[in-house]
This record gives sequence, C-alpha cells and structure tokens, in this order.
Amino acid sequence: MSRLAAPVLLLLNGPPGAGKSTLAEALARSHPQRTALDVDVVKHALPAWPQDPHAAGVEARKQVLAQAGRELAAGRSVVIPQLLARPEFAVALQQLADRSGARFAHVLLDLPADALRERLSARRAAPTRPEQAANDAGLAVQDALEMGRRIAVMAADLNQEVLRLDASGPMGAVLPRLEEILADAPQE
Repeated sequence: MSRLAAPVLLLLNGPPGAGKSTLAEALARSHPQRTALDVDVVKHALPAWPQDPHAAGVEARKQVLAQAGRELAAGRSVVIPQLLARPEFAVALQQLADRSGARFAHVLLDLPADALRERLSARRAAPTRPEQAANDAGLAVQDALEMGRRIAVMAADLNQEVLRLDASGPMGAVLPRLEEILADAPQE
C-alpha cells in the first residue's frame, strides 16, 4: 500500500451545489491513504438533528475533528467538505493540521451563477445524498449565491491561505486540479 509523502488536511469550502462532497469522495477513493469526512453526513445521523440542527452541527464538527485527528495520526490524509461562512471551524482545522504535523489546504470552490443554478436544479430533481433534500429545502439560488459571497468574505479575512478553484466544469476536469493542490499543499 503506497503512502502519501505527508498527510494533508484539505478543507473543501463553497456554496451548496459546488461539488464539495462529490469531490471529497472522489479524492478519497483515488488513494488508499485518504479519508473523506463529511460533517453533513454525521450531523444528519445524530439524534439531535431534527429538533436542534445547530446543536447537531456543533456536535458533528467535534466528532469530525476528533476523527480527522485520528486519521492524521495514522498518516492518512483527510478531505473535509463543508460550507463555512464563519471562521471557527476553518481555524480549528488549521490548528489540528499544525498539531498533527500535517499540511493544510483550504480550497474555496467557485461557481458562476448559471452553473450553480443548474446544479441546484439537478440536485433538487434527483438528490444523490439524503442530506441534500433537507439542506436544500427552501434554498433559493440567490441564497446560495449570497452564501458563496459570505464564504469568500470570510475566507479573505482568515489568517490562512485560501485557494480559489473554478468548480464549474465536470468533475473529471476539477479533480486533477485538486490532486495538484494536494500534492503542492504548503507546509505550515
């Protein structure tokens, strides 16, 4: 079994429909020493989810941080797809990478309005994940675009490098660029 040179903690950030979870899963499948940890999957599996989504989200992030720490300690890279418009979790991930001796990369997946509209429409028509139906309920394209703007503002204010990546193409075109980022993630 081959190993990556050094573990990488990769945060894939972006608006709903940007392809975060799909790309994270593809990256994990492409190498035996990578794991995708999806906060939304954990959150929606928690008993608190329907009654208290905020508490479920906080607990899910704690669980994902703990699991990411175990994966990094075992020498495996971790890919976390998560929409973050506030800095706390991004900072916690960077700190975890620093403590673990892993490289950290924060990638913001960008999508033009038309591409986002198409993806959200397709996702609503045929969700590929159970959490999409709950997350997308009542989400207007304008709301998703506004989330994208808020994410970009938050990312610009972070004290960490945030790489912006055009995610409007097919996964087969975006995935190689993410592989390059994983290979070139700066040592923190």
